[in-house]
Amino acid sequence: MGLFGFMKRRRQPETSQKAYESQTPVKVRKEYQHIAKAILTLDGATYDQVAMFYQLSDPNAVSRRLGEMVDNGMIYRTNEKRLTRRNRQAYVYRIKTV
Repeated sequence: MGLFGFMKRRRQPETSQKAYESQTPVKVRKEYQHIAKAILTLDGATYDQVAMFYQLSDPNAVSRRLGEMVDNGMIYRTNEKRLTRRNRQAYVYRIKTV
């Protein structure tokens, strides 16, 4: 449906399911801590900047975690944008302060 297939998938591929199952709470928590450290060190960061900070080859993995962290109230997405390595605009994320 539509140019980019905006229909929701009915079934996740087996590889995606196995990847999801391999995530332990300890591993996810550690990834959250790494991302938070990068955001603090860089005075706000895009998914691409966090990936570069840790020399990760897949910035999409960071992007997924950022979404989870926003949903959990740990960080927030600002209206500020910065260019990625591919010259695309990306939102900057910051740590939520109480």
